[in-house]
Amino acid sequence: MLFQFDEIPSTQDVLKDYYRDKTAVFGDAVTAEAQTHGRGRYGHHFHSPKGRGIYLSILLPYRDIDRLTIRTAALVMKVIEDVAGVAVKVKWVNDLLLHGRKIAGILAEAVVDDAGRPGAVIVGVGINLTEPPGGYPEDIRDRAGALLSPTEQNAMPVQAVTQLKKSLTAALLEKLQEMGATEESAEEFALYRARLINPSEVPPGALDAICLPGAPASSGPDR
Repeated sequence: MLFQFDEIPSTQDVLKDYYRDKTAVFGDAVTAEAQTHGRGRYGHHFHSPKGRGIYLSILLPYRDIDRLTIRTAALVMKVIEDVAGVAVKVKWVNDLLLHGRKIAGILAEAVVDDAGRPGAVIVGVGINLTEPPGGYPEDIRDRAGALLSPTEQNAMPVQAVTQLKKSLTAALLEKLQEMGATEESAEEFALYRARLINPSEVPPGALDAICLPGAPASSGPDR
């Protein structure tokens, strides 16, 4: 089931509540047009202005958080390339960049069951589709970006931007549900390795411990 909202504090928190009161089951998702308290790793704020991005969370069976984060990053990069024709890069461990600016983030959080054991994972994905009027807040202006530049957005009919958002959201939800029901593959980790822009910043041994070996993936076009 898909729970859709206009504006909520956080898709992660709403889905966490739905899991705890047994409203949601594996594969269910929450989307919002805006988040007032969207967040990333370590509680960092994720700017989520209304109508300017894709903000969603999905409930999946419990998996290793680090590996699931990397699988999700690879999945989101693949969906963006397939739907929008753009190859974005990844900055360890969960930031997706285009032209050196962050356009998307991923958050995987474990939630406990009634017995106090990890029972599920909520995976959140936030994508900046277009820049807000007046640009981003001062504290993130030098590093935040959007999938569509202002020039590209202005050149596209409003209906085309809306359709792109719908197509990306539908593809993300479909692929995330598939990910929750399938085992990890070498191709996912190979894509992550191929798009990683800051290997020197990865903790020693972390990449080899998490990423399975695989043939390098095609990097595709990059605007």
